[in-house]
Amino acid sequence: MKRNVARMRYQVDKRSSGLCLMAIVFNVVYFLCLYSNNSLSPDFQMGLDVLCNILFLLFAFLASEKAKTYSKSWARYMILGGAVQILRILWVPAHFLNTGALTQGSWLWLAAGLGLSAACLILAGVSSYANSAALENFLRSEKEN
Repeated sequence: MKRNVARMRYQVDKRSSGLCLMAIVFNVVYFLCLYSNNSLSPDFQMGLDVLCNILFLLFAFLASEKAKTYSKSWARYMILGGAVQILRILWVPAHFLNTGALTQGSWLWLAAGLGLSAACLILAGVSSYANSAALENFLRSEKEN
C-alpha cells in the first residue's frame, strides 16, 4: 500500500489505532464467553484473569492512543501485548478445560477471542512500526535538505 509520508505529519495513524480497538473488542468477546458460562466455579485463576482483563483493556486503549502519534516504542509493546494474549490461551481456558468445566466448543470460542485479539494487536504493532519508521526517515531526510 502506498503511503503519503508527507501527510503523515498531520494525520493520525487510524489503521493501527483501529486494530488496537478491535483487539479490545475481541478481548471483550473472550470475557463474555468465559464469564457467561455458569458451569465455572470461581477460583484464584479466575480472579487473576479478571485483573489481567482490566489491565489488558487499559493497555490496549493506551496503545491505541500512542499508535495515533506514530510511537515506535509503543509499536514494540503492541507486539509484546499480542504475544501475551497468545500465552493467555494456555492459561485460563486451558485450566478450565483440564478441570472439565469447559467443553471443547467453549474452549474454541475462548481461544478464538484471545487469538483474534492477539492477531489484531500484533498487526497494529507491525503497521505502527512501519509507519513510524517511514515517518522518521522522511523527517530525517527533510532535516538534511
